[in-house]
Amino acid sequence: MLFQDSHHIFLYLFGDIAFVPIEVLLVSLIIHKMLEVKEKKAILEKLSMLVGVFFSEIGQESISFIRRGIFNTGKCFQIIRKR
Repeated sequence: MLFQDSHHIFLYLFGDIAFVPIEVLLVSLIIHKMLEVKEKKAILEKLSMLVGVFFSEIGQESISFIRRGIFNTGKCFQIIRKR
């Protein structure tokens, strides 16, 4: 044999082979977590774009409508009390 000690060579070989499934599991879990983080980031980016489009198209008008209603609460309470 090349290294003259086949007993230790096979002992370490079987020890290394025994840990291959554990290493595969750990690597697959790490890759899975990385993909989850990437997917969540993409979803949040798309949601941010959707919110931006909403406020650029409809949101300003609805915010000004709500704001006018908040400043006119005195009138609203007077109308409610009269009824």
